[in-house]
Amino acid sequence: MQIHAYRRKEPTPVELFGLNYVFAPNAQGHCVATVEDERAVARLLAIPEAYREYSGAPAAGHSAPQSHTLPVTVNPDGSTSIAGVKVQAQAQADDEDDADELLKGSDVQPPHVTITEGADPVPLGEIVAEAFKRSGLKIAEWNDNDDDDREALIQGEITRRVIEAEQAKKDAEAAAAPAEPENPLILTNGDQTIDLSNWTAKQVRDFAASNGVDLPKGNSTPVGELRLLLAKGLRGE
Repeated sequence: MQIHAYRRKEPTPVELFGLNYVFAPNAQGHCVATVEDERAVARLLAIPEAYREYSGAPAAGHSAPQSHTLPVTVNPDGSTSIAGVKVQAQAQADDEDDADELLKGSDVQPPHVTITEGADPVPLGEIVAEAFKRSGLKIAEWNDNDDDDREALIQGEITRRVIEAEQAKKDAEAAAAPAEPENPLILTNGDQTIDLSNWTAKQVRDFAASNGVDLPKGNSTPVGELRLLLAKGLRGE
């Protein structure tokens, strides 16, 4: 079986189970090697972010030609648009030829990326364009960047969106949560707050007497009820 080290551009030696394999560019420029050992095949294909079975064309689920590069257009106002995302014109837009330049995308991410459950997947082109915009790189610098570094920038944009989506979900849940019931034993006049929750019967009666609140006479009324009666009396209920 031929295995494609699709992230590689130069000859790459790999040792597995005592055998050496050299992934070397073929006529199409794809770094491939013939691997017959089933253990080695299984080991390599278990790393989908680096290896895949070679068919002479990008495998399903991986980068397709239309998703690996994104057309860059220059708008009449001088700004740049990539995959429909407007990017402020930078030094890369030195001449009109930039309108035909392509921005490299990802060989790893799917065409549409799920950011949060229940929401529509985001087109990969939009994510790549935003990652490029945030990188501050010129188009040529982005395209000439190391594949791993470029992929890290794209993954960073995905992670940023996931974190934002999770925070937005938490905020929405907090806003929808029922408010905690007001404690009737906590009173405030804007300047002072009084919590009657732990007051003794004597404290309650003394405070009621000094504030003109009538309470039942004798010792038959539970202290909890006395607190509530005092709170109602202070509120004028």
